[in-house]
Amino acid sequence: MAKIDTIIEILQSARALTNFYITKLKDVDHDKVFICEGKKLNSVNWIIAHLCWTDEFLLVQSTKNDLQLKKDWFEEFGFGSNPDAVKTKLSYDAYIELLNSNREQIITYLKTLSDDQLEEDNALKMSMGGSKALKNILYHAIRHEGTHAGHLGWLCKLHGLETV
Repeated sequence: MAKIDTIIEILQSARALTNFYITKLKDVDHDKVFICEGKKLNSVNWIIAHLCWTDEFLLVQSTKNDLQLKKDWFEEFGFGSNPDAVKTKLSYDAYIELLNSNREQIITYLKTLSDDQLEEDNALKMSMGGSKALKNILYHAIRHEGTHAGHLGWLCKLHGLETV
């Protein structure tokens, strides 16, 4: 099995957990912001939009490909963005459609990468885990997805939804 096949399998597994929680959250107020210990938590819609931004940033921009998935509003959900300043508000269903359609296109592209290409520097020249190798960016994308799946899991609990 090529390295990219294993990476894709794990990316898809992480997304399956995200989608599990997203499905649980379908009937809640997707823009509700909970406050815990005086800190605002991100809403369901913000997290889904952030994952759309992340897929485009980490999986498209880093891989030297021709996919055109970026939306003008993505930066509202990127590094250091302020959830209170978001101007672009799509529906829950629109965010989910974008999340899944973008990921499908990205996976199709990632399948074309060789083991040698995974060892090359990523197009963003970002260092993850002490390396600029593309594979390290993909590993980070997996970790990042898992982190936000956990956030969605907490939002399920805060909305009173069973997850187990």
